[in-house]
Amino acid sequence: MELLVLSDTRIYGDAVGRLLSVAPNDPWRVRVAHSIADAVIQMVAAAPDILLLDVRVDGAVHGLDVLRRGWPRAYILAIGVDPLVHQPLVQRAGVDEVLPPAAPASELLRLVAKRHGANAAGFAPAVAGRAASRADTLSLRELEVSRLLARGLSNKDIARHLGIELPTVKNHVHNLLRKLNVRTRLQAALLLEGSQAP
Repeated sequence: MELLVLSDTRIYGDAVGRLLSVAPNDPWRVRVAHSIADAVIQMVAAAPDILLLDVRVDGAVHGLDVLRRGWPRAYILAIGVDPLVHQPLVQRAGVDEVLPPAAPASELLRLVAKRHGANAAGFAPAVAGRAASRADTLSLRELEVSRLLARGLSNKDIARHLGIELPTVKNHVHNLLRKLNVRTRLQAALLLEGSQAP
């Protein structure tokens, strides 16, 4: 199945794409576009089953009409939707689901799983289960650090919160990245947040 993430914030689009690629045996081919024009080119090349549209992309709300007409079967999930600013516009444009900026990664996984037709043992729980099994290998201190990491705290803030030295925090972060089999703090945070999915 084809999934296209449209976000002009490159790190955000790439991170969402990576999050959706972590499920074992995942059925998705995830592509990332950084503009409406790029999205149209990619959608012509391979029509997506799901389009995750960051509504903050320049021209995204007005471009929805074109995307919906060109690909009427695509499931469009608008992300970053401010209820006061974007909600009425995206609903008129015919999006299938909306996610506000404060929505957790687990909610995104749930909606994608729902569209994919996954049951309770499906896509999002598979990600959560993998994260939970890897988290079992963490020491108690690494678990504390991982919880603070998942909340978005910096190494300095984690050190201050736990009352430990900064090099010790860096060592714990290095160890938990290795044990979770991820490369970056962001991947770890997304994986750990996914493990808290209901």
